[in-house]
Amino acid sequence: MEETGKDLGEINPKTLTLAKVFDLELQNHQEKVQEISKEAKEELKNEEAITKIDAIWKQTSFEIKSTKLKGPPFEGFVFGSPDEIR
Repeated sequence: MEETGKDLGEINPKTLTLAKVFDLELQNHQEKVQEISKEAKEELKNEEAITKIDAIWKQTSFEIKSTKLKGPPFEGFVFGSPDEIR
């Protein structure tokens, strides 16, 4: 692991043992561990927010209305009132 200067090979979270954690000597790198933990918490928070936004947008529908525009007889489309978004 680059931050600790220890090479434990591939670290797989599914097979990580307590012995390997102790081999990393994380107690000697408290600031780096805190920094990584803080970044991971923020990343999780962002992922959860994106998941919520995605779910809301999947349930949101818009009314599309046809309209006659000025000029030649061309019809266009507009969204209905934002108050009507459901």
